[in-house]
Amino acid sequence: SLYRTESDAVYGAAHWAFAFLVERYGVASVSHLLQAMRRGQGFDDAFAASVGLPRRTFQAEFLRYLEWDGWQDRRHPAPQALLEARPGPAVPAP
Repeated sequence: SLYRTESDAVYGAAHWAFAFLVERYGVASVSHLLQAMRRGQGFDDAFAASVGLPRRTFQAEFLRYLEWDGWQDRRHPAPQALLEARPGPAVPAP
């Protein structure tokens, strides 16, 4: 339901989770994940094999990172800020 009502927040959170994934585990892990899925492996199995930990563990790690205010790019709001944002005027892209 959040996707239907707050798609900008969903896409924003996905963007920052992906940026965290690449920064923490590298482009090669993401490439391996996509290749495994292309070969027919399910996402959760491919993620665990490529990144080295289950998807749910990664999600918990990412949320913990946000809770500890680990977000360094202060030019853009962190995903938690996007999810907590109230509907209002669109923020112009930098």
